[in-house]
Amino acid sequence: MRAIPGRPEPSLLQPPHMVDSPRKGSPVGAPVGGLSPPSMAGKLDQGTPGPRLLKTHLFKAVTELQEILDLQDSKVKIDHEIHNKDGTLLASLKIHDAEQVLDHLLDDYSDYEEEEKYTSID
Repeated sequence: MRAIPGRPEPSLLQPPHMVDSPRKGSPVGAPVGGLSPPSMAGKLDQGTPGPRLLKTHLFKAVTELQEILDLQDSKVKIDHEIHNKDGTLLASLKIHDAEQVLDHLLDDYSDYEEEEKYTSID
């Protein structure tokens, strides 16, 4: 932060609402908007319609965000289950194909043995 000629340099430890005032001619350190932080908090707690409405919207937004996060977690779990079941199904199909190949090999070998018997008898 640059120092402004004629004004003391604001402290980095001073809260931001106390550093500069947006109104010209206000002394440095004057509260922003004419309200000090404790009185602003008091205004919020008085239950005026504006802040109450904002609180309601904030709570609704937080609830909706939590629902979105829950849905995303559920989606990840379902994707994981699908991936596992796909793997299991694929393995099952490969085993079934291997059984069929072995059955065909066994049938072919049985046919080959029968042909050998007939050719050896002649």
